[in-house]
Amino acid sequence: MFRFTRLIPVVLVVLLATFSPVGDASAQNGPATTYSEVASCFSARGKLAVLALVDESKSLKSTDADANRVDALVSMLRTLSRYGSTGDTTPKKSIEVQLAGFGTSFAAGPWRELNPSTIGDLEGQAKGFAERDTANDTDFATALLGAQNEFVRKDAASGTQPPCRLLLLFTDGMYELTTKNVDRPYGRDASRMDLDGIIARGKEFLCGPGQLTDQLREAGTAIVALGLATREQGFLQSIAERDAPGTRCGESNDPPGDYVAVGGLEELRSAFDSAIAQALGGTPVPPPQPVSVCAPASPADERCAQRFALDQSLREFHLLLKLGGPGIAVDVTPPSGNTVRLSADQRSPLTVGGAELTVSALTAADLVVDGRLPVGSPAWVGTWTVRFVDTGGANPAAIAQSQLTVFGGLIPAIEPASPEFQAGKRTDFQIRVTDTAGSPRTPADFVRSAKVTATLTDPQGKPVGIPVTPGAAGAYTAGFTMPDTTVSSVATLKVTLDVVTASGLRLQPRAVTRQVTVKPPSAYPTVTGALDLPPILDRGTTTGSLTITGGRGGKGCVWFAPRFTRTPPNTGEMTTRFTPDATDPQRCVRVGPGERTQIAVEVSPENVRSGVAQGEFIATLSADGEPPRELTVPVRFQMDRAPDAVTQWTLFVLIVVGGVLLPFVLLWLLNRWSARYLDPGQIRHAEREVEVTSIDVRDAATARPLREVLDVQSFSYLDGAPSEKCKAFTSGVLSFGRRIPVLPWALPHGTVRAGGAGVLTAAGGGRKKADWGRVDFDLGQTWVLVVDQVSPESQGPLRATLHLFVTDFHIGTKLARLLVDVETEVPAEVRNSADRIKPPEAGPVPAAEPEPEPFIPPK
Repeated sequence: MFRFTRLIPVVLVVLLATFSPVGDASAQNGPATTYSEVASCFSARGKLAVLALVDESKSLKSTDADANRVDALVSMLRTLSRYGSTGDTTPKKSIEVQLAGFGTSFAAGPWRELNPSTIGDLEGQAKGFAERDTANDTDFATALLGAQNEFVRKDAASGTQPPCRLLLLFTDGMYELTTKNVDRPYGRDASRMDLDGIIARGKEFLCGPGQLTDQLREAGTAIVALGLATREQGFLQSIAERDAPGTRCGESNDPPGDYVAVGGLEELRSAFDSAIAQALGGTPVPPPQPVSVCAPASPADERCAQRFALDQSLREFHLLLKLGGPGIAVDVTPPSGNTVRLSADQRSPLTVGGAELTVSALTAADLVVDGRLPVGSPAWVGTWTVRFVDTGGANPAAIAQSQLTVFGGLIPAIEPASPEFQAGKRTDFQIRVTDTAGSPRTPADFVRSAKVTATLTDPQGKPVGIPVTPGAAGAYTAGFTMPDTTVSSVATLKVTLDVVTASGLRLQPRAVTRQVTVKPPSAYPTVTGALDLPPILDRGTTTGSLTITGGRGGKGCVWFAPRFTRTPPNTGEMTTRFTPDATDPQRCVRVGPGERTQIAVEVSPENVRSGVAQGEFIATLSADGEPPRELTVPVRFQMDRAPDAVTQWTLFVLIVVGGVLLPFVLLWLLNRWSARYLDPGQIRHAEREVEVTSIDVRDAATARPLREVLDVQSFSYLDGAPSEKCKAFTSGVLSFGRRIPVLPWALPHGTVRAGGAGVLTAAGGGRKKADWGRVDFDLGQTWVLVVDQVSPESQGPLRATLHLFVTDFHIGTKLARLLVDVETEVPAEVRNSADRIKPPEAGPVPAAEPEPEPFIPPK
């Protein structure tokens, strides 16, 4: 759940066409809840994680043949870089970006903090999407599952305060599957041929109660879907907004999402730009009518002019200008000062009329202008004029268009910052309107209206309005009596400021959100508020602590009962341990008046599955002379499952460091106990007949390199492989076993056989005979070569069957690395193992015309 506080301090400008009054344009604007919550979270935490998820399906070859999506991504990155990862704010704000593609599978680049040293690399990644349009499917379920896993791991690497989340999903199509030889995580119990059935399972996997989309929302992910509206996209809309005509996706709508229908390619850059600018706290102004451009000899022509007004409530603007063609410049005239010409090669920043402008070129016909307005300087207040001028006279018929997003400079502040509430008592607090520097302001002096509202929401999502009374000089008083029957230990206090500027523009609401403590009556002990536990990655437990403080009425006692109401599918039982074991009245934790003590908490899922686990600890409170009373403590944590790695050296070191000298036999038993294959049901496998020489390996049927005949669609899950840890299993002709070395400090390993045929692997195998090979227990990034035939009549290539294994997620990247390994390792291993590979029938090998460095089987 988001914990919103102050909004990003930003400053903006309002653009108004000369033909339309300001009030008329602004009347169309309303609150932008999706974006205001992202912006509020970013302002509070100072960290934002943006994952751009881009469609890679073949249909883009026709719907976006010129790769306008690339320009949109580049524009998005530059807008984000303008407002994030800056060192001149306290505390520093940081924006991290990941670019990912989806089609049949999900493939993501690394998370990168956005700053001047990284934006070039990120723009290079974005430009790579121009060629990524070959996927056969548009698999939303696989896409969002990959996004969820990336967000969980980002949270785990971010420490105690995870970043705010924004997921941008771009596609030109609907949920469609055409590939039949692919096993999907959500459709394993369905026939590969039944694509309609797999899609139905995918929609349930996405939209069922508590399923993937709900899990993303409950983790605080704001989903913005941009659909190139070539076809009906109701299901895509429901993924973002929950509700769409005729369909619903999930139960939760917190935080709310947004679906943007992009009517054409020309709107694509504008749609991306607007979504990002709003997420950073801006208010979009309805675009004015396009205008013609001025001739070189008539730069003052009013037909190519637009005007906008600035007042004291604004502090920054973001302006996207579509010039209509190359060689067109923009003349900007401030309320006081000289006209300045802006062009694509403009050096910036520069000062115009007291405002600091930064100019950048997206393309030869697109200009982006960001302006900051200094507080307390009146020079920029008033009417500005913008004219589009065709400097070379080469575009007399060009039409110019603009898109403006404005940012207000007023924010609400709560005093005290986090009020405490108590069941049965009234709590009063103050609200002040300040500027971005924290100085009190009186909005009535320079805005048309400023309205402050406050709500209090319990963990079940039930909001209650709090009366707010206006005072003098931008001060407000609010108070609320918490019902005596309240059982939750926390609530969410949200204060919202709605401003309408002097010119009539309704700005995006500024919200401050606090998670506040709700105490029981003073006679009872109190317990810490909500418990957000660290994520579990791959396996293990998560731990935290609860603080208990004694009440004022005498001695008290507290005990707990855990209850998890929502967990990822197939997680199994949740085991919760309290230390001390305060789980019943006889073992309760006793505290005196004002005394403080801590309870350690450990939660262990039976199976780690990707998603959010959510529930509550029901605390029973007792106090001298008072009846027992319940208090619920919300608890949540995230999990992400990936293939494990066995580290026996770690066990050995821990034993020695701990001072426990165990017999060697104990180490050997530990090796034997832990030597298991790690969830082989998650491994994907491909099989190919190949011919191997001492210098290369090629597909036997086509004589082409493997990288030209193998792709992601060539892989499927291992037939017959168990979906949990095991000691041995068989899949097709391959039998997987294990070897436990006699020496306890030597690590165990897996083995693979193929019914007595010769077997080669990258890790080696038998010393005298190649009838078995060595493999790792996770089987990821592995190849196995089974020697089918060594021709006794010729000295030609070795004919064999190549088995390739990769793990789930980022399969395209892993496959590319594996094929590189195969091309170098397989010929080398064949050369080194010539004396151990025996043909099925021994016999003399007659002479033949030698090939360059051929493989020569032994006589």
